[in-house]
Amino acid sequence: MKKFLLLVLLLSIFTPGIVAQTNSITKGIPSNIIKQFEKEFSDSKIFSSNVKNIKGKLYYEIECLSNKKLIKILYDKSGFKHLIEERIKAEELPGTVSSAIGKSMPGYKILSAKKITKDKTKEYLVNLYKGDTEFQITYSETGKELSRKQIYEPVDNGC
Repeated sequence: MKKFLLLVLLLSIFTPGIVAQTNSITKGIPSNIIKQFEKEFSDSKIFSSNVKNIKGKLYYEIECLSNKKLIKILYDKSGFKHLIEERIKAEELPGTVSSAIGKSMPGYKILSAKKITKDKTKEYLVNLYKGDTEFQITYSETGKELSRKQIYEPVDNGC
């Protein structure tokens, strides 16, 4: 009986804090989006959320950990999932993308990679480096380069 009373006491002390923490993390996110997220990502834990205005439309971004992977999901107000961005390991890139990297960026190493799913289309955002030079390149599933941006280039100070 004493253990039961102690358990009830502890739950009454800590439960409001846990609920308040969850509510503060998802503050500003409509309940229909939270329910949709919980339905689709039941094994995940939300650690961040944001309201974004993109080209005059409101979107709701949820960041979570799912199966030890960092994932960002972008919903519209109806709960439609517009984008899923997932950090992946270099080994998880499709062979077509790895092959394209080897051909177009010989000697470059993969710093980080993300799989971006828009509707049913998948793209791969890859950060590559060689020495002090870094590029961010987006590839299609077939390995076609969609965009390239140099992020960092060393400055020659003449030293």
